Amino acid sequence: MPYISSVERIGIKKGRVEGRIEERQELVLRLLTRRCGEMPQAVQARVLALTPAQLLVLSEDLLDFGDLAALTAWLDMPPS
Repeated sequence: MPYISSVERIGIKKGRVEGRIEERQELVLRLLTRRCGEMPQAVQARVLALTPAQLLVLSEDLLDFGDLAALTAWLDMPPS
């Protein structure tokens, strides 16, 4: 088993965290597209700018969205 320095260990952990966030973003965008239709780039950028905690809330709330206006209204709400 090769030696892994603490710096490498930190890098590996950071990479895993970033990978999970990217997967969550991709999944939420796919679900939103399925639910609300194609989204403008500006809306996609707003979704990608959300924190992991906000993405988790959005992943549940999007089940109630009927259209893009509902998503936009959700994004316009102040974070809780």
